Amino acid sequence: MKTWFKIIGLIILFVLVGLQLVSGIIVITFIELLNLNVTQVEEDLMFDFVTFLCIIPLVLWRKRRLEEPIYLEKPKLSVILLTIPLAISLNFFDIFFMELLPLAEEGKELEELFAPYFEAPLWQSILFIAVFAALNEELLLRGLIYHELRRKTSVMVAVVIQAILFGILHMNLYQFIYTSISGIILGLLYVWTRSIWVAMSLHFVNNFFSLMMDRYTEYQPVGSVLYASICLIISLGFIFWIYRLQKGAKGVSS
Repeated sequence: MKTWFKIIGLIILFVLVGLQLVSGIIVITFIELLNLNVTQVEEDLMFDFVTFLCIIPLVLWRKRRLEEPIYLEKPKLSVILLTIPLAISLNFFDIFFMELLPLAEEGKELEELFAPYFEAPLWQSILFIAVFAALNEELLLRGLIYHELRRKTSVMVAVVIQAILFGILHMNLYQFIYTSISGIILGLLYVWTRSIWVAMSLHFVNNFFSLMMDRYTEYQPVGSVLYASICLIISLGFIFWIYRLQKGAKGVSS
């Protein structure tokens, strides 16, 4: 029970409150001191950068205290390359599957929320949507919270809980559903490969592909059980392929 209180305290204090509060104070103070005229996207980029700088020492500190610290093994090139088609197939699965759910209003609100970030200069969009999302969220969820959970739970329980927390951190029902599903996949790949770089690669490619689709195509999402099923089967195939590449190697965790 004591360990669970520590885990919950860490999540609430450092993730939901601490990091947000500290990063926000630093960014706002910096902007006001220098009297900068920045857009919302630029301010959010500064916030993400400061958050990243705060996460690194936290992860390193926990690494010294945890029996099973963050996995930093160098991944196989073949595994990294497989994250590209896997991310694309998962992206299309999300499109076809989410449109089947009665969440049209939530989806519209999400589009309006992200509109400024998709319409910002490309380099800003890539940094915010793909780079910092992959860095910060993977270090927090897979690199930090997963290992805290492993102190008390099994691998699968820890993977599922961190995935649910991944969904909750996005703070809307629409994203909660597909980020929770993605969080399970990211968690499993992280455990199998023992490499945070694999999870970051998949996360980056997924978000980058979504950004490019939104900016440079006029594709209108449609719901389809058939297409969602096909994309899911393809995605599972790539996931199994990655698992087979790691099976029997040092990086596979049972």
